Amino acid sequence: MNIFVRKVKYHRLKNERRNCQTEVKNLRNELEHSRTEIYNLRNEIENSHTEMYILRNELDNSQQEINDLRKDTDNLHENAQTEINRRRKEFEQIHENSQREINKLRNEIIHLHASNDELNSQLDGALEELFIIKRNDLENLEIRRNTIRRNRVGNSFRINRGNIEIIDELNSEIRGNTVSMNGRGNNDRGNIEIIDDSKQIA
Repeated sequence: MNIFVRKVKYHRLKNERRNCQTEVKNLRNELEHSRTEIYNLRNEIENSHTEMYILRNELDNSQQEINDLRKDTDNLHENAQTEINRRRKEFEQIHENSQREINKLRNEIIHLHASNDELNSQLDGALEELFIIKRNDLENLEIRRNTIRRNRVGNSFRINRGNIEIIDELNSEIRGNTVSMNGRGNNDRGNIEIIDDSKQIA
C-alpha cells in the first residue's frame, strides 16, 4: 500500500515537475519574447528619438530659414520704402521745379501781354497823333499854283514859299527856306513834299 501511494505520489510529483519545467520553459520563452520586444521597443524609441532629433533640426533649419526670409523681406521692404521715398522726393523736386518754371513762364507771358498792350497803346496813340498831324497839315497847308512863284532861267527854276522840298529825278540843293533845283524838262509838275515846323510829311 505504501509503495503504491509512493508511486502515485512520485508520478504526481514527476508530472508537476514536468509541468513546472514546461511552464518555466514557456516563461523563459515569454521572457525572451519580452526581451526581444523590449529591445525592439528600445530600437523604436531610439529611432523615434533620432527622427525627433532630425525633425527638430529640420524645424530649427526651417525656423532659421523663416527668420532669414523675414529679414530679407524686411530689408527688401526697407529698401523699397527708401527707394519710394527717394523717388517721391525726386518727383516733388521735379514738380516744384516745373511749377517754378511754369510760374516763371506765366509771369513772362503776363509781362509780354502787358508789353504788347503797352506797345499797342503807344502805337494807337502814335497813329492817332500822326493822323491828327496829317489832318492838321492837310487843313493848314494848301498848295496853289498862284502861291508858287517860278523864275524860269533856262533849264532851272526856283521855288520860294515856306519849307518846300520837291521830289523828282533832279539834282536839288536846300538853302535855308529855299529849294533850288536844276534839271531838264518841264519841272512844273512832279512829286512835292511839304515840310512844316521841321516835320516832314509824305
